Amino acid sequence: MKKLICIHSIVLIALIALLTNSLVVAAVEEKPPSPIQLIHADDLINRTENGKAIQELTGSVHLRQDVLQVTCDKAINFQDEGRLIFEGNVVFWDTIRTLTALQVVYYQNTRRVTASKDVVITQDTLIIRCQKVLYLDNQEEAYFDGGVTLVDQASGSTIEGRRGTYSELEGLSTITGDPVFTERDTTDSIRMQIFGEQIEYHTTDHLAVSRDSVLVIRGDLEATGDLLEYNREDGWAVLSGSPRIYRKDEEIQGNKITMYFHDGDMDRLLVNGDALAIIPVDTVETDRKNWMRGQSMDLIVTNGQLTQTIVTGQAQALYFPIENGERKGANKVSGDSITLWFTDGEVTRIKVTGGTQGTYYPEKLAHRANN
Repeated sequence: MKKLICIHSIVLIALIALLTNSLVVAAVEEKPPSPIQLIHADDLINRTENGKAIQELTGSVHLRQDVLQVTCDKAINFQDEGRLIFEGNVVFWDTIRTLTALQVVYYQNTRRVTASKDVVITQDTLIIRCQKVLYLDNQEEAYFDGGVTLVDQASGSTIEGRRGTYSELEGLSTITGDPVFTERDTTDSIRMQIFGEQIEYHTTDHLAVSRDSVLVIRGDLEATGDLLEYNREDGWAVLSGSPRIYRKDEEIQGNKITMYFHDGDMDRLLVNGDALAIIPVDTVETDRKNWMRGQSMDLIVTNGQLTQTIVTGQAQALYFPIENGERKGANKVSGDSITLWFTDGEVTRIKVTGGTQGTYYPEKLAHRANN
């Protein structure tokens, strides 16, 4: 996502800076804003209710101030209360953004604004949908509620949840209530989904962060952890907090796992701290599993298949070679670093450097290799 919408730029400019004591006439200040023009209204009524002055515009109401315009079915100014209500097909727009809702209420004394019922905010390729927005101008914070959806049409990404907040000062949006981040490809098919207790989006850094009970689903790959940081634009994701990656019967774990993406496909994984990768030899005898472990691990992926792994720092590996479809026992090796090459999931070559040690188990004793 490029930029989250600054809510006060839409609503507060229209209501706080422009509409003060009258819907039609701007208040007198030391530096008064540009006058508000009444472009159209079918009726304008000034009346009193319980001794309070009320001004009411009805029927295709259209107001304009500089580049900002407002249309609605009805506008009411409770002058003594400092409360203004816009109702029915409310639209605020300028040259950059648009807000639509069925109702907008502005409380002049507290500088609080609410937009409710089918709220849609649009800026460039970003769309925010929800049922209610509350903006507190003195704190520069916005609160979203009711089926919150943030859509970035350019990237095909969305964040959905039940509630959300936005801090203008921090440039941070937070979505809670079973949030899910969804990324789609050019065919509109789901490429990846991220779940967590809370999903944040940092506007300036283009960074999405999922916290607590994180689950990532990307095709047949699943990943879990306590914290995920994902930058789609730069093509990387960092998973920490007991991270695990699963793909079929394969498993990768460590203290931190960094995934790199190119043209939407994952092409590299870096595992730091207590790195371990487990890869079944075949689907027939599942107790035979190739594994690699060390302090760090660099895995290269080509066209969705693991092609090379470099293990460093007290590196160890166990692999079960197969030649022409025939099992050839097991090899257990260790050294300062181990490089393994794979073809179609099978180990085709191995290189061990520094303090090399190894044990070969003939086929009839291969079951002892895991001991």
